[in-house]
Amino acid sequence: MNAEQAREEAEKAFREVAPKPPTLGEVRSMADRCGKTGSDDAKKAVMVAWRQLDDDDRAISCKSIATAIDVRVGGLRQCEAPAGDSDDGGDDLTQADRLVAYAEDFALFIDARGEAAFADVEINGHRETHKVDSKSFRDVLRSRYYADNGKAARGEVIAQAVATIEARALFASPVVRHEVHLRSANVGSAIYIDSGREDWSAIKVTADGFGYDFNPDVRFRRTKESLPMPEFMDGGSVGDLLPLINVKSPADFILTVAFLLQVLRGKPKYVHPVLRGEQGSGKSAYTVMVRSLVDPANSDLRSPPRNEDDLFCAAQAMLVLAFDNLTSVPQWLSDAFCRMGDGGSLGKRTHYENDLETVLRGGRPMIFNGISEAITAGDLADRAMFINLEPIPEAARIDDDTLVEMQDRARPRIFGALLRACMCGLRNLPTTTVKNMPRMATFARWVAACEPALVGTVIGKAPDGTEIRWEEGNFLAAYRGNRAGAAESVLDADVVASELRAWLPTTAGWTGEPKEWSGTSTVLFQDLGRYADRPGGPAKTKGWPTSATGMSDRIRRAAPALRRVGIDFSEKRRATTRILTLASIARPETASVRPSVSSASSTSRTESAEGQDDLHDGDDASIRGSDAMIPNEGRPELPDNGITL
Repeated sequence: MNAEQAREEAEKAFREVAPKPPTLGEVRSMADRCGKTGSDDAKKAVMVAWRQLDDDDRAISCKSIATAIDVRVGGLRQCEAPAGDSDDGGDDLTQADRLVAYAEDFALFIDARGEAAFADVEINGHRETHKVDSKSFRDVLRSRYYADNGKAARGEVIAQAVATIEARALFASPVVRHEVHLRSANVGSAIYIDSGREDWSAIKVTADGFGYDFNPDVRFRRTKESLPMPEFMDGGSVGDLLPLINVKSPADFILTVAFLLQVLRGKPKYVHPVLRGEQGSGKSAYTVMVRSLVDPANSDLRSPPRNEDDLFCAAQAMLVLAFDNLTSVPQWLSDAFCRMGDGGSLGKRTHYENDLETVLRGGRPMIFNGISEAITAGDLADRAMFINLEPIPEAARIDDDTLVEMQDRARPRIFGALLRACMCGLRNLPTTTVKNMPRMATFARWVAACEPALVGTVIGKAPDGTEIRWEEGNFLAAYRGNRAGAAESVLDADVVASELRAWLPTTAGWTGEPKEWSGTSTVLFQDLGRYADRPGGPAKTKGWPTSATGMSDRIRRAAPALRRVGIDFSEKRRATTRILTLASIARPETASVRPSVSSASSTSRTESAEGQDDLHDGDDASIRGSDAMIPNEGRPELPDNGITL
């Protein structure tokens, strides 16, 4: 027997003794027999057999085998590493591969704008959503690696794995996209509110009810600022908030509730409370209590932003931004606040890149408080509601511990009442119309749709001690009255507008009918300048315009406030000349909130014999349809801890 024949005989004998590698079908059969309830030894045998498959078979069967025997894909993948490999002083790539393997258990996607990668991670039976390039996602990888290996992965290896996982999400085919929200989302005909609880449930509000949704259709992200929402109880009233905030005016209390309702809806364009009052009037306590109902956070109050970067960076961490002790608002910051509330963005160059831009999104409600009149720009004042807080007498003061106890006791009842009002709003919104729509129309229409659920709520007391209750139409009356007062504040703070109001009655065109002045911007600059140049006049002051263009720009900015006090401003071009016209117009009507406000009612409704709502033309709003009001007998009964949809 020659050498070649001897070698062939030896190989034949080895094949007869050594077991043959299993086929893919055999491994699948083993996994099916083992199942999810098999013993640890049986699962280990399946994993050892799977490891003996070739690379292609392992790649196509990894997920199905792991699912069949109820192990993580990452744990199964670790069987691919050669025996004896060690992470201690060894190959960092092995650690990174193991970390990347965990992503097989995650659902990777990118946000709707394609700007960032996210991962849906199943933890303890619930879904969590984490931005891939975030500390919370790195902590997920760390915890899984430690659970499997008994030691922590190195930071640089985690960074390498995160970069790989992020690339998988961004460049997957097909690309998976989902909208990711912060705290609140209005999706379709439902409102979802991130509960902030450990089970990552959401509070879902529809036209038919509200309760916890443990597998919501929407995705929320959380930040280090996020705290859990209050629990909700049915049977409460938003009137329970009245003793907890120092608001004496019924109209101001109505606007406070309106602010809460718009935040829960989670839809920009927001109207922002501006708290005015001297020291000791409870401005900070108001802010803390109000925001705790809609967006509890670790940082309740912030100092005013020094630049736009600070403002839009803060917006990435929380829904409601509350700025404390605002003393003045320069024009650039006023414009930035307007963009923030309306859902604008800030674009800036990405660090260490020449041709890439990072975009920070806005769309956040804000609360401002201060002693002085800080909000004086007309554009921002149009997006504000001015809340006046009176000094708290010493005899009426309570200590912080008592106040916190009262707030904690009342918060679930107030929150439940707000959710019920949102339920009413979702039911009524499609059939709600507002006549003479104010500028912030989205806000006004939404609160008008919610208002029927709030009718009858105690909103204050009359001087004789009589309770004042919420009636239909009170919201629009309060909002319009507040806007009229804001216009006066804006004009008083603008030296040009103040002088214009005093000068117009002295002009020849204002003596007849119609009252009107027309001329070029140069003529206006000269004539108004001469009037302001009187002894003690403001013509020589720093704030007075120095050119005709500057003068017309200032009047153009004040135009919305001027219209609210009966002065219309318009511009027309005749040939090569631009003509400015100032004309007297009727002042918009405003109404006050009183114990009886039938004349201010925005919705006139009577009950017909068939039980349907007859329609009448109201002054401001009408709600059409048989389900405009939510009758008590039609409301789902909720236990104290809420219901589950």
